[in-house]
Amino acid sequence: MRGKSFDSLLSGSRLGTLLRWARARRCPCAEADGEARSTCEVCKGRGRYYDAWSDNFRAGFLGQDSQTLMNMLKQMGGTADVGDAVLVVPSNAPCYANIWEHDRIQLVDSTDTVEWTVTPSSPLRLPPN
Repeated sequence: MRGKSFDSLLSGSRLGTLLRWARARRCPCAEADGEARSTCEVCKGRGRYYDAWSDNFRAGFLGQDSQTLMNMLKQMGGTADVGDAVLVVPSNAPCYANIWEHDRIQLVDSTDTVEWTVTPSSPLRLPPN
């Protein structure tokens, strides 16, 4: 299954998990030397701040606990460890081809607040402001 059929499967049904996304931005206080100011009101010393949450979208979210899935990811050149999670994003999602290191993904239809910060297996950079 490819392209629009796959997108429809995830976003047009209850099959996908309801999520939202917030982009991380480099704080201006960290621009000069890369070190954030601990007294910065914008980033609180983290060196980054976040855009507002995106509109909700559906995506495939898999808890990464099977050996088969781990082997598949490794064959594609990625790395995987027990406990990793895999997010499959349809091309109509706001974060498709735009997700960066430190961005946040949040489960919307969960009884608890569940949020992840993106930490890819290969180094990514923060997008420009």
